[in-house]
Amino acid sequence: METRREFVNQPLSLVGSLQGKTRALRIGDVARLLNVSERFVYKLVAEKCIPHFRIGSSIRFDPASLSNWLNQTMAPSSVELRGDFRRRA
Repeated sequence: METRREFVNQPLSLVGSLQGKTRALRIGDVARLLNVSERFVYKLVAEKCIPHFRIGSSIRFDPASLSNWLNQTMAPSSVELRGDFRRRA
């Protein structure tokens, strides 16, 4: 089970991997980066949950915008502890 500390530190490595990238990313690039399926990335795009832009019918991602999105999405303040984790008597 992943601890909260590991979860909080995860975005730093993701964001760090985007540093220095100057070319637009494709669906497959983002899927590999986030360790999710391409289908899930398409779903995020369709729901306008992830910053993207289109070139014709192609979907692309700006590395800087994606980095900012990751910082906001994975920030400790956005992590909510669910009631399921309460101690059992």
